[in-house]
Amino acid sequence: MPIPPRQPFLTITCPSCGWNTVIRQRSDALIVPSVCPVCGHENLSCSLSGHIQTLTTHPASYLAALLKNRKL
Repeated sequence: MPIPPRQPFLTITCPSCGWNTVIRQRSDALIVPSVCPVCGHENLSCSLSGHIQTLTTHPASYLAALLKNRKL
């Protein structure tokens, strides 16, 4: 059974050319790109996305995740 992630947004960055993308993690099983689509570098870094970066790249998903996790 998949486990929902605590921080659902990850930033994948290429240390060689600077390419990056934000991925919404929907469960504990995540397939991330292993090769940079721009330069072909193989060792991409993965980190948790900051709130501002996530809000600018995926506003609807970010706001939906905030509302879902909000304690009333």
